[in-house]
Amino acid sequence: MPILVGIFRPLILFPASTLSGISAEQLEMILLHELAHVRRWDNLINLLQRVIEAVLFFHPVVWRLSNRVRLEREHCCDTTVLTHINAPQNYAEMLVQMAFTNSSPEWVLGTSISHQLIPRIRRILNQEEDRMQVSRKMIVASLSALASLVIVAVV
Repeated sequence: MPILVGIFRPLILFPASTLSGISAEQLEMILLHELAHVRRWDNLINLLQRVIEAVLFFHPVVWRLSNRVRLEREHCCDTTVLTHINAPQNYAEMLVQMAFTNSSPEWVLGTSISHQLIPRIRRILNQEEDRMQVSRKMIVASLSALASLVIVAVV
């Protein structure tokens, strides 16, 4: 798959097999996506995120939140692509094609690629909105836990 490397002078690296089997429209979609990462300084944010993961590697919430932030970064870049092209179906098909180009379907579906690919495809095709929702019960429980911690700390 194409990848963006570097922070201050970023480069987009394309495998030769990727360039030989795609159309001009698909190349444009890939470039739009990767340039959205450049514009948003995602490689710098990713570096900082990796440092935080290394320091707090033992905390499961850090890993869960980190995966969510990584997915949201991809959603933002996908949205940028979709604002420039008016073909969400073609973009979703291109993402699937890129994921399965050099891999067997069983391997792709069993890896972390599918954990990002499936929600991205659903969001691109407007099949599922994956919003972070917090119930009132969770808010009340969190506030009461915080209040009890403050009371214990004061006493």
